[in-house]
Amino acid sequence: MTARQLIHHARDPTSPSQNRGRATAIGRIPGTSPGFGSFLDAKDGSHEHRPQLPLAIPRGFVTLQSRVYISESLMALLSRTSCFDFISQGTETRLQQLLVDLTFRSHEQTAAGACDSPLQDYLRIACISMSIYQGQHTDAAVFARDDRYQRGLEAAWSEAWLLDRNALRTPQSAEASLWAVFIISVTTGTSSNLFRPLLCTLLQDLHLSSWVEVRSVLLGFIYPVSLFDGPCRMLYDALF
Repeated sequence: MTARQLIHHARDPTSPSQNRGRATAIGRIPGTSPGFGSFLDAKDGSHEHRPQLPLAIPRGFVTLQSRVYISESLMALLSRTSCFDFISQGTETRLQQLLVDLTFRSHEQTAAGACDSPLQDYLRIACISMSIYQGQHTDAAVFARDDRYQRGLEAAWSEAWLLDRNALRTPQSAEASLWAVFIISVTTGTSSNLFRPLLCTLLQDLHLSSWVEVRSVLLGFIYPVSLFDGPCRMLYDALF
């Protein structure tokens, strides 16, 4: 069951309580109201008139978009994730909205009728996991104390487990696949066993033979060095 299915299942009053708990992790972000449809459709004047910042998309995603289809809505969400400020006031509210948008609004049908690629789901899940993980490791202790964010990571991992891993084997998107797998593995605290063969293949295909080279690829995407250098290096070392 995907994260979105978990969310809708949780809103069914006849569903088991344990399923409702897990779905809440991503579906009902802490502090939001239970009526999610009305919440997403609401037109808050403060949002309508909020200044729109220019997109700042890491070069790795720009290169990726030139090679494979990436929806404009997902590119915008990648930009928001990369520019997220965990220090200024209103962090929790803005993080909640980002997680809502990543969960619900990145799935769109394009005008040309193209279907979302499973790779886009991996990128989306990586952004969800990274956003929660960063919140838990900043000075804003509210994230670390709220176990619903941890359940969000568990739900993200559950969805990643069900996705088609062949989507990560496309040569044109190998660098992005490497980034997504590193981020999902590190942030969810899972072992590398599921992705180990794939990671080894990606490293071979990209001709990466050292941590320095791998780190250079990761830096092209969203990669807060102070938080991710240590865990990603440990994951790399565990492969060999």
